[in-house]
Amino acid sequence: MQLNNHSPRVPNTTEKSCIMKSLYRAVHLFLILALFACLPVFAQKTPKQERALTVVQSSGEALDGKGKLWAVVIGVSSYRNLTKDQQLQYAHRDAQDFAAFLRSPNGGGFPVNQVSLLLNQDATVSAMRSALGTALPRSVEPDDVVVIFFAGHGVVEGDRDGYLLAHDSDPQNLYATAMPIAELDRIVTERIKARSVILIADACHAGKLGWTSRSTEAQTMVNRYMEEVGKTGQGVLRILGSRADQRSYEGEHWGGGHGVFTHFLLKGLKGEADKDKDSVVRAAEVLEYLSEMVPKETKALQHPRAAGSIDPRLPLAVLSKAVPVVAKPEIEKPSTTSVTLEIRGVPGSDVYLNNSFKGKIRPNGTLVIEQLKPGQHDFSIDSPGATTISQKLSLAAERTIVNVKTATPTTPPSSPLVAQIQQSLAGKNVGQAWQQYQQLVQTAPQEPQRKALEITFSGIFESIGQQAISNYVQASINTVSRHSFRQGAEAFRLLKSLNATDPTIEAKYLFCEGRAMIEENRAQEAINVLQQALKLDPRAAYTWNALGYAYEKRNDNDKAFDAYKRAADLAPAWAAPSFHVGDHYFRQRKFDKAERAFSQAVQSDPNVLEARLMLVRAARFSRQFDTAETAAKDILQKFPAQANPYLPETYLELAQIYETSGRYAEAINAFETILRIAPNRNDRDRIADHVKDLRKMMR
Repeated sequence: MQLNNHSPRVPNTTEKSCIMKSLYRAVHLFLILALFACLPVFAQKTPKQERALTVVQSSGEALDGKGKLWAVVIGVSSYRNLTKDQQLQYAHRDAQDFAAFLRSPNGGGFPVNQVSLLLNQDATVSAMRSALGTALPRSVEPDDVVVIFFAGHGVVEGDRDGYLLAHDSDPQNLYATAMPIAELDRIVTERIKARSVILIADACHAGKLGWTSRSTEAQTMVNRYMEEVGKTGQGVLRILGSRADQRSYEGEHWGGGHGVFTHFLLKGLKGEADKDKDSVVRAAEVLEYLSEMVPKETKALQHPRAAGSIDPRLPLAVLSKAVPVVAKPEIEKPSTTSVTLEIRGVPGSDVYLNNSFKGKIRPNGTLVIEQLKPGQHDFSIDSPGATTISQKLSLAAERTIVNVKTATPTTPPSSPLVAQIQQSLAGKNVGQAWQQYQQLVQTAPQEPQRKALEITFSGIFESIGQQAISNYVQASINTVSRHSFRQGAEAFRLLKSLNATDPTIEAKYLFCEGRAMIEENRAQEAINVLQQALKLDPRAAYTWNALGYAYEKRNDNDKAFDAYKRAADLAPAWAAPSFHVGDHYFRQRKFDKAERAFSQAVQSDPNVLEARLMLVRAARFSRQFDTAETAAKDILQKFPAQANPYLPETYLELAQIYETSGRYAEAINAFETILRIAPNRNDRDRIADHVKDLRKMMR
């Protein structure tokens, strides 16, 4: 959402004081960028004024050699279940450009295979959960550094929790389909065993979320929950794009399309924050730059927040711009027309510039290339036993040195089963791939590719299982995808075998298993299984809703009502449990309570026709004829006849409303409409006879 292009209002004295306090509080901003404390410094001057450029090795080690660099970068502008005016425009670009910066020499040279980039439709809740909750914990070691970046929508539901919205999140049931910030906190503090975790989030984007169950204030409160992430852990640093009571802004005028926060973060790190012009961007410089630019650009509507502390002189980025060589006064030198590049690395490595082969590194570990044009060059090197390294080089000094560090392979070659598994997965034959993986575990338990394969399988199983839950909470009230429950149970069972320490997987497995049992007419067994699931995860509204249905199957209506009511309280924006609560009241002839429950269901999801029809019926029985008539006509207006399976029933309700109100002519028209549009109804003769009786009454 762009800011209006009007002139800024002059703040009064009180406002000036508040703004100044905000700027001082922002003095802590980006001290949390301790990430960069572990990044290499790339531009180094040799005693001879040669420019040295270190290319990060493919294993992604930090500068001090104590571990690797990992990142999960998420940006969501496009949301499947939100309306057009609820979409964002540039969150995915924020993430894309931030990831590119991390991979650049200035940003640390994060290896591509150690940066998980999830944008728009790829940023599903299962992909986010897999990248954060599976891939990182299984890959990161105690000396490693982790960066987590999120740009997108964040929202609070009630007073329970905040959520980061994935591309496929459903606003009706965030707990089931979005990323709870509490879950992110558990991942960061309990499951990722790293020396430093840096969390950067811009989750309060300005925009019209417009969800009926959420106030405007609730839409901007998510940062209050983000501020709690990692508070109880060690080495966890946080940076948020705005305060808890503020929104974040994006617009085309910031870098051609960015959030203002990320735009100035990147501009500062790329050089604009370099106040003393020493080609090194330091913590205090970034801090001062951002505390000035973000409020200035947003007319003091947005102030980033941060927590943590580092040395203010700490280098956060080194500019790739070459440091000029100053000629001695007594010697006149011509301007540089060609430059020399010296590569130092593993003997026998193939060196390419601009996709042209330039030779192999000699046995002494060096290769010198002369007579090169100054400027940007595409550099890549293939070292024996290591993946290709590619970087952009800026050659300006007379002599540039590239130090290439690559790890010497010490692991044995992979089992042939690895290639077979990868081939099966490429063909989407997951069952066959899993069988081949079981063979691999038996025949080559120390296979070096095993961890990578397990991460891949975890992502696949997480996606299949999550789809079963999403199908359930997004299905029509009386329609479910029966096959997906058994499929989801099997996926979560296999996922549990790979991630035995995550208790949430067991709870989801038990839900799918119990819901599948209901469809298999094993309601009592389902009750026992679902109760076990709720002991592990008592906040899962979808499990409470399933338990209510299982009790209904056993004709235990009181317990069914209690379970449905619990589900409705946990997920007030989910239509299904409110509908079931209303249905329970209706059958008890508590029509006023039924009307309120059905109204809540309709408010949560206006597309649920069953709830709309029952709202009409409950209002009619409550003798709220105006409400009933309005609700019935609303159905006829908003749902075309061909898309409304309840069209005859809607006219039947209208006919009875009219007749009870003494509007017999209108009642006759409604009854005759039923006979016309549903000529094969079982009660056709009864309706026809009733129309005759009404006509007699009118004579």
